[in-house]
Amino acid sequence: MKDERITSKNVSKIIKYFQGKNPPTGSFVHWSNLDDLYKYAKERLVEVAELLNYLYEESVSLSDRIGRFINTAKSYNPSISLGTPLFGYLLAGFNMEKYTLYKDSIFKTF
Repeated sequence: MKDERITSKNVSKIIKYFQGKNPPTGSFVHWSNLDDLYKYAKERLVEVAELLNYLYEESVSLSDRIGRFINTAKSYNPSISLGTPLFGYLLAGFNMEKYTLYKDSIFKTF
């Protein structure tokens, strides 16, 4: 995804791609987080496309990028579920070398 510009025309497709790559057992992200993100994108295509593009804007601090995403999403739906693993997963999809994805079980074992 590093070189792909996210737009209102492809944002739903991109999130569906992430849903399809999340393993059904031992998943990286709880299915409900991806489902909430997909529903959000279907209702606010432009907003979610902008948030994802901003999330991938490396000239801004990571905490600002994630904070903006969460705050905007919470203003859309205060009960939306977008946890830390979701952002790790989305960032790894952008640059898996910089944002290495680890499963919780590996951290516990390590």
